[in-house]
Amino acid sequence: MRQRMLAASYPIYLVATLGILYLVVILVQLPGASRRGDFSIYYACAVAMHRGLDPYAIDMREFTRGLGFEPDPFIHPADTPTFTLGTMPFAMMAPATAYAIWLCASVLCLFASMYLLFGGMDLPGAILMSLATLGFTPLADNFRWAQSQVFVVFGILTFFRLLRRGSDGAAGTTLALLGLLRGYPLVLGGYLIALRRWRAIISLAIAFVAGALATVAMIGIGPWANFLRVLGVIGGHQWFTLDPRWEVSAANVSLDAFTARPLTLVAGPHLPRGLMLFRGAIVIALKLGILGASFRATISTSDDRDGRALSLWIVTMLLLTPVVWLHYLTLLIVPLGLIAAPSRRERLTLQPAKLTYCAIVLATPVMSTLTFHADIFTWPATALAEWGFLALLSAWFAAYRFVTEASRPELLADQLPIAQHS
Repeated sequence: MRQRMLAASYPIYLVATLGILYLVVILVQLPGASRRGDFSIYYACAVAMHRGLDPYAIDMREFTRGLGFEPDPFIHPADTPTFTLGTMPFAMMAPATAYAIWLCASVLCLFASMYLLFGGMDLPGAILMSLATLGFTPLADNFRWAQSQVFVVFGILTFFRLLRRGSDGAAGTTLALLGLLRGYPLVLGGYLIALRRWRAIISLAIAFVAGALATVAMIGIGPWANFLRVLGVIGGHQWFTLDPRWEVSAANVSLDAFTARPLTLVAGPHLPRGLMLFRGAIVIALKLGILGASFRATISTSDDRDGRALSLWIVTMLLLTPVVWLHYLTLLIVPLGLIAAPSRRERLTLQPAKLTYCAIVLATPVMSTLTFHADIFTWPATALAEWGFLALLSAWFAAYRFVTEASRPELLADQLPIAQHS
């Protein structure tokens, strides 16, 4: 039987085409991007650390401006010290050269990821799925800001493939590296716990501690301590403190922002402490509920050879992350691809996934425009800004259905293309 072509739906082809046009517009704007955010921030932090400065302690806006680059709106970077250490070689290159290397590496990781997801399909199906991936507008935002989510996508797929081969030690080490570089992938440790992959968990813990110690040995304890202060983990500051305008911007599609935006219309951008505590309690309760449901859906899974539970945990990872910018949604390439790729897929799972894909593709340019060109503290703008999170939430429900349907007997023989590589 021929593989089903990208959800077997003409509307999704049209939406993907619009997404590809958006990607083309972004790519046309890339010349000169080496001096614009976010790559300018990576480069400036690399230069600062290369000069023996602590980017988490100095005002990076002034430092970046002093290098002749576009400054970040935040005083300190939120990237991990290990990530900044990894970009230090860029300090020895011209900005344009460093940017070209970053862009080429991003493209290579994107195509490698599409191969891992769709390489087992027939050629027409693989081409259509790949075009849908290129039309996923968060991916365009990833390239616009020279972000790192494409690397995380490739890393997660590599992690999953290693698990399927039984290389739990290497899989845990891969996840530890992703956690050291970006932080939030460590949530997938819950996925390993639910699957009882204890060797992978032990490898994850050992590799993470070893990587953190190696980073400290190379740059000192100061940057790590100041990084934790930036996040608010130590020092008595609020967790992940952001400028109020950015915390509730439409580009932030996190659960935290979703609950904060309506309150800002009533109490203003600076919420009273009591209201903040009330909102925080609600957010924690919701996240615990999502985490518990993800564990419950995964716990009965034996080895997750078809990636159903992984799909759910990737979306759960995003829902638990305090700040989720639009380009973070690039990671949904994995669950949406895993849901849509099999040759036989029940309609109940496929339809929500298609709607999620279309909603996110169409929402991303709107959310970006709202962030930079509209007053978010008005009812119409706030209501429209909530669209981004609701699309993300719909991805969780589609992935949850994907997992729970695995118990149906008629689906036991269903295999994903990624399984054919192992």
